[in-house]
Amino acid sequence: MSIKILQQYIWKKDFEKAEESLGIVVSISHKLDLAKFAGIAYTKMARLYHSHTNIQNAENYYKKAINEFLSADQQIGAAGAYLDLGALYNLIPDYAKSLAVSQKAVSIYLKNNSKEELGSC
Repeated sequence: MSIKILQQYIWKKDFEKAEESLGIVVSISHKLDLAKFAGIAYTKMARLYHSHTNIQNAENYYKKAINEFLSADQQIGAAGAYLDLGALYNLIPDYAKSLAVSQKAVSIYLKNNSKEELGSC
């Protein structure tokens, strides 16, 4: 439920309320040992900042999302966040970083035999 509230604030582009809701989602996710949901929340927040060209905050949240997904053994979620981070690095442009994180996503997709997702790379 709280992730839906976060999403509403993101849609409204209410950064302050979104940050507050993010903290609640992450806290609940950790208390319930559901890091996957923290990863989803961090990804949503990263995309909000990414869409407003706030590179530093977007990068920070993508990295947090990746860590949460990996800690929850959600490899496909981590790969998606790596691809988003790669797109962010293309925006800068920092093609070396973009390639490096995109290769991490490809590696995960290959390891998990995720051919459909591999096409997005």
